[in-house]
Amino acid sequence: MKLSADSITEQVIAGVIIAAIVAVPGVLWWAWHKFDVTARIRRQVEVAKVSEQQTADEQVAVMRKQVVETARELGIVIPISVRGSRPQIVTFSDGRVSYYYGDIPTLKRLLGNPPKTDPTRSFGGPNPYRPVSRWGREDLEDWLREHAN
Repeated sequence: MKLSADSITEQVIAGVIIAAIVAVPGVLWWAWHKFDVTARIRRQVEVAKVSEQQTADEQVAVMRKQVVETARELGIVIPISVRGSRPQIVTFSDGRVSYYYGDIPTLKRLLGNPPKTDPTRSFGGPNPYRPVSRWGREDLEDWLREHAN
C-alpha cells in the first residue's frame, strides 16, 4: 500500500470527522450542565425564598418580643405561652401560671391530695387563651398598633 499526500490528507480528515462525531455530544452535554441557566435560576429562586422566609420568621419573633415587653410596660396581662397537656400550663406576662385540665373530673383526679398544682390557679375547663407564641404576623401588628404610645 502506497501512501500519497492525498491518502494521508483523506485519513486525517476522516480522523477529525470521527473525533468530532464522538466529542461533540460530550462537549454539548458538558456545556449544557455547566451553563444550564434555567437550573441556576431555579436554585437562586429557591435560595431567595428560603432567605425571605427566614427573614419573615425573624421579624415575627422580634414582634412577639415587642408585644410581651409592651404588655409588661403597660401592665397588661396577656398569655405568653402554653405548654403541656393535662394540664395545659399557661404562662402570663405578669409571671402568673395557670393550669387547665380540660374537664372537672380530670381536674379532681389529677389535683390529688396533696395537690400537684396550685388549686387557686387550676381550672377544669379548656384553655380559653391563645398565647402570643401562637399569634400570626397580622395579630402581632394589630396588637402593637392598638397599644402604641
